[in-house]
Amino acid sequence: MAEVVGAPSKNPDNVKEEEGEEHVESEVTLTEEQLLEALAKLGKYRITPVTDGGPPPIPNAASTPMHKFSFVGTSQTHPPDHSGHGTSMYGGNSQYIPKVPQFSGEEPPLKGDVSYAEWRYEIRCLNRDSDITSSTLVQAIRRSLRGIARRTLLTVGDKASPVEILGKLDSLFGDISTHGMLMQEFF
Repeated sequence: MAEVVGAPSKNPDNVKEEEGEEHVESEVTLTEEQLLEALAKLGKYRITPVTDGGPPPIPNAASTPMHKFSFVGTSQTHPPDHSGHGTSMYGGNSQYIPKVPQFSGEEPPLKGDVSYAEWRYEIRCLNRDSDITSSTLVQAIRRSLRGIARRTLLTVGDKASPVEILGKLDSLFGDISTHGMLMQEFF
């Protein structure tokens, strides 16, 4: 038999006086069947009887369906699926976009920025990788730029190739040596 505390009882032993007020402790006794029936009516509980002498049942994880959610405008990037299928658990074809360090072109550099030479080296390495498509490289470049460097992308357009983007960035942020500088290095 199970006991549940809930409704007030009329038992005089349960009456307490506190600062001139009477308080009644509440107590209701329910049978096991009544308790199970009340829980079943709520619909929130699944009641599994326990057999005597055996271990308690282990919940079955497969009984809960797995839901897939997608949110508009929030694409996820995941490492490539080496099973050969090209799909991810998020559904559809997944395309891995490599993470490139951030570059802004700002002076002084923004927090977390790398120099243009370091950023360009990373892009050069990705460009030499035969597994990375031109489209993937453009996405990696766009995601790694911010500040002045990102605003520069607006001038090359949304259909620009990696060569066009890098040409524009090289002209603005690359090391440009003038004839006078070259002569000074030799003398």
